[in-house]
Amino acid sequence: MLESGYSVSTIMYIINQVVRNPNDDTLTKAFLDSYDFVFMPVLNPDGYAYTWSHDRLWRKNRAPNKHSRCVGVDLNRNWDFKWGGRGTSGNACDIDFRGYSAFSEKETIAVRDWVEKEKSKIVLYINFHAYGQLWMTPYGYSTDKPVMRRK
Repeated sequence: MLESGYSVSTIMYIINQVVRNPNDDTLTKAFLDSYDFVFMPVLNPDGYAYTWSHDRLWRKNRAPNKHSRCVGVDLNRNWDFKWGGRGTSGNACDIDFRGYSAFSEKETIAVRDWVEKEKSKIVLYINFHAYGQLWMTPYGYSTDKPVMRRK
């Protein structure tokens, strides 16, 4: 999910580099010609728009929450893997509110459904966002070092 203007600008730059820049480097050209790239520059359009008019560090969508006067779900915390764990909140008024259930939001449902449909073709999935200016890798829910698995 993209949460700030910095992320959108970065993604738009990457798209421009992939799509519009001719490349004389045969290795790079072969790489770009070998894969289909799918970019989803903004997956939280209402939250993104809100950052430009009200709160620059807003990270949630703008969907109303049942049983609360507070608005929005942090879409990065609305996925099913380790849903509800450390680093999330069950309080709809908190900035890291995970939603009332995994995939409760239309944005995460749409991406989940697309990934499920295309999973046999997906080689790499990268999620950029700039809130907190962190470089996070999968499974950013823990500070434990990942266990390397062999297939």
